[in-house]
Amino acid sequence: MGSDIAYQRAADRAGKPDPVSISGAVAMFWLAAVLVLTYLGIQLTNASGLLNTPDDAMRLVQVRDLLNGQSWFNPVQYRLDAPEGVAMHWSRLIDAPIALLISVATLFASREAAEWFAAFIWPLTVLFGLIWATAQLSVRLAGSGTLIASLVLPLLCVPLLYEFLPGRFDHHGVQIVLTLLLALLVVNRDRDRRCALLAGLVTALMLAIGMETLPFAGTASLLFVGFWIVTGTPGARNLAGFGLGLGGGLASLFLLTLPPENYANAACDALSVTYVATAITGGGAAILLALLSKQLPASRHRLAAALLTGGGAATLLAFLFPHCLAGPYGALDPRLVELWINGIQETASILEIAAREPAQLLQYYLIPAMGLVIACLVAFRQKSGARQDWLVLAAFLAIAVLVSIVQVRGAKFASALSMPAGAWLIAWAFAKARSGDKRSHFINWAGGLSACLLFTGLVHTTLAQSLARQEARPSPVAAAKASRKAVRSCMRSEALAPLNAVAAGLIVAPVDLGAHILLHTSHSVLAAPYHRDQRGLLDTIAGFNAPLAEAYSRLKARNVAYLVHCPGVRLAPANGVTAPDALARLLDAGAPPSWLHPVPLSGDTPVKLYSLK
Repeated sequence: MGSDIAYQRAADRAGKPDPVSISGAVAMFWLAAVLVLTYLGIQLTNASGLLNTPDDAMRLVQVRDLLNGQSWFNPVQYRLDAPEGVAMHWSRLIDAPIALLISVATLFASREAAEWFAAFIWPLTVLFGLIWATAQLSVRLAGSGTLIASLVLPLLCVPLLYEFLPGRFDHHGVQIVLTLLLALLVVNRDRDRRCALLAGLVTALMLAIGMETLPFAGTASLLFVGFWIVTGTPGARNLAGFGLGLGGGLASLFLLTLPPENYANAACDALSVTYVATAITGGGAAILLALLSKQLPASRHRLAAALLTGGGAATLLAFLFPHCLAGPYGALDPRLVELWINGIQETASILEIAAREPAQLLQYYLIPAMGLVIACLVAFRQKSGARQDWLVLAAFLAIAVLVSIVQVRGAKFASALSMPAGAWLIAWAFAKARSGDKRSHFINWAGGLSACLLFTGLVHTTLAQSLARQEARPSPVAAAKASRKAVRSCMRSEALAPLNAVAAGLIVAPVDLGAHILLHTSHSVLAAPYHRDQRGLLDTIAGFNAPLAEAYSRLKARNVAYLVHCPGVRLAPANGVTAPDALARLLDAGAPPSWLHPVPLSGDTPVKLYSLK
C-alpha cells in the first residue's frame, strides 16, 4: 500500500464530483436496486410473507394503533400481556413516516393495500440514504475514484442489505444510515461550520430512536473533545456546536415524544430523563470547555480540564441514575437472561457464534475486520488532514467491531462503516493495475479482483452457507434453524387469519409468534419477544416448560383463553430445561392434556388452536 498517497493525490487532481453528480449516480444505482429488490420482495411475499420478523410485525401493529386514534404520547401495546399491556421502548419517530405513507396511500387504495405499499416504500427510501451516505463518505475520504465501488458494495453485503429489504419496518436501517451520516459530519467538521451542530442533532436523533447507537454517540463525543484538546481554539467552535446540538436536540425530542407523566421516569433502555440529563450536562460541559479555550493554551491543560469536567459530570450522573450503570438492560430479570436472552441470535457474542456456527464468522466479521485494518493503514500513511479524517472512520469502525464482538447485531453497523475502506481498496488496486507495467499486468488485475471479492458480502454469505452445509453441526443448531423455518410458516396471514373465527381472547403462543398474532388477528397475546414484557415472557416460558400442574395454574391465573401451537417450533427455554411432563413435550408428541380442547380451524393452516377448560 505504499502508493496510497500517490493514488489520493491523483484522485484529487482528477477532481471530486460535485454533490449533484454524486446524487445523480446514487439515484441511478438506487433505482436499479429498487427494481431488483421490489421483485425479490414480491417473491418473498409469495414464499413466506412480507413481514417475516416479529419486529416488523410489531412496528406495523404500533402504527395501526396510532392511526386508529391511540395517542402519540402513549406507546403502550394493550394487547400484549393483556389487560395491562406493555409500554414499548420504541420511538414514535419511526412510526410517524410509516403512518404518513399509509395515510396517503389509503386515499387511493384499501388499508391492506396501503400497508403493503408502505412496506415497500419505507425501507427502499431508507436504502437511498444508505447508498448516499456511503458514497459521500467514500468520496470525501478517498476521492472520486471510489464512487462506483461505494455505490455497489452496500448492495452486495447481504447482512447489511437485509435491513433495507421490502417489509423491513424495523428501526435498525435508519440507525445505520444515521451512524454513517454522523461519521460524515465529523469528517467534514472543519470544512463546514454547520457540521458540528448537525452532528449533535443527528446524535440526538439516533439516541431518541434507540439506544443501540449509544456507543457511536459516545464515539462522536470523544472525537470532538479530542480534536479540541489537540487544536485548542480552532476546535472550540466545533465542540460547542456539537454540545449545543446534542443537548438541545435530545431535550427537544424528549418533549416531542414523551408524555409529561413520564418525564421523571428514569428508564435506561429508551429515551428518558436519564439520557436527557446526560446530554444536557455533557453538552453544557462541552460549551464551557470551548469558552475556556483561551485560558487553556496548552494541550495538557485542556486534557486536564476535560478530564475534570467529564469526571465531575459522570460522577453526578452516576449518583442520580445508578441503576443505569449496568447498561440499557440492567433491570432485566436474571431469569429472563438465562431462559430467553441467551437464546437470541442477535445477542450472541463472537465466541458463541464460533462455537455454534463457525462458518458464520465469515459472513459477519470478515468485512469489518478488513475494513478496520485498511482504515488504520491508510490513516497512518496520510498527511495530517487526511489522516484525521481516516482516523475518524477508524474510530467509528473500531467501536462497531467491538460491539459486534460482544453482540453480533453490531456487525451490520460495522459492515456499513467498512464500505468506504473497501471502496478505497478496490479503487487503489485497479488504479495500480492500470498504471503497472505489462510484466505485472496480470498480477495487478488479479489484485484488483481480489479486492472486490474481499468486500463483496454476497461472496462471504454464499461461502458461509456452503461451509455450514458441510459442517457436522451440533443438533441444537440444526434444531434452531428448523424451528425458525417452522415459525415462519405460521407467521403468514393465511395461517393466522382463521383464528379470527373464534371470540377474541388472550392467547399463549410461542414467543416469536406473538407479534404476528397481534398483526393478523383481533386476539391478545401473553408474550412477544420484547424485554419489557417480563411478566408475560416468564409466564409463557413456564406455561410451556414447567411441570404440567404448575403450567395450568399459571395460565388460568392469567385468564388465558386459548393456546396456539405451531408444530416444529422450539418451545424449550434457552437453558434447555423442560419438565418431564411439560406442555411443550406433550404438544410435540401430539398428546395434549385433557384441559386443552382442540378448536377446528378452516383453511390450510399449520397452526393448532386449543381452548383452555
